[in-house]
Parts: sequence; structure tokens; C-alpha cells
Amino acid sequence: MVLPVMAYGLILNSMLWRSLVWGGSASWGAVLFTFSDGVLAWDTFVYSLPFARLVTMSTYYAAQLLLIL
Repeated sequence: MVLPVMAYGLILNSMLWRSLVWGGSASWGAVLFTFSDGVLAWDTFVYSLPFARLVTMSTYYAAQLLLIL
């Protein structure tokens, strides 16, 4: 799983970088999406966090809304 995870990380960071260049609500959406994935990964692979599902899903849906706008 090392190669797929590395590929996903590269794609996610590229999306974040391009949206920060683009500006506007896309920037905030990408930041929230990256944060959501970080919380999900931390909760899954490092340490179980309290309220991780709530944080993950709320930031994910907020990110999707901002990316659409």
C-alpha cells in the first residue's frame, strides 16, 4: 500500500497547491479537505481520536461546499 498512499498524497498536495494558487473559496475548500483527510488518516493509522468521525465528516462536507462554490 506504500505506492498507492504516496500517489494519493501527491495528488492531494497538488490539489491543495493549485487551489491555493486559484484563491477564493476553492482555497478554503482544499484546506478543509486536506484537514479532513489528515484527521481520518491519523484516526485510522496512528491514534484513535475522540469525535474523529464528527470532525472528519463536518470538514469534508464544508470542503465540498466550498469547492463547489
